[in-house]
Amino acid sequence: MLYSVLVSPAAGGWMVESDVLEGPLMFRSGGGAEDSAWRIARALADNGAWVEIRVTVRDGHRMSRFLCPPEAPRLQPAEPAGLYGAA
Repeated sequence: MLYSVLVSPAAGGWMVESDVLEGPLMFRSGGGAEDSAWRIARALADNGAWVEIRVTVRDGHRMSRFLCPPEAPRLQPAEPAGLYGAA
């Protein structure tokens, strides 16, 4: 599933919206809003989801778009068996 996280201008600051949030998050700075968007995206990707981050500017045009792939499962290295197998 692809989740969306949108960073857009709002009255008095910037807003972060996503299908996983109950409501928008408000920030005074665009940088704070983008940091929050990346944290949300990384948490979703760490749990196996694809995430799209879209950032728009005050005139409504898209400034940037990022895709965050799901985190690959971490594999444990195999235990060496020794020269002739297990002792």
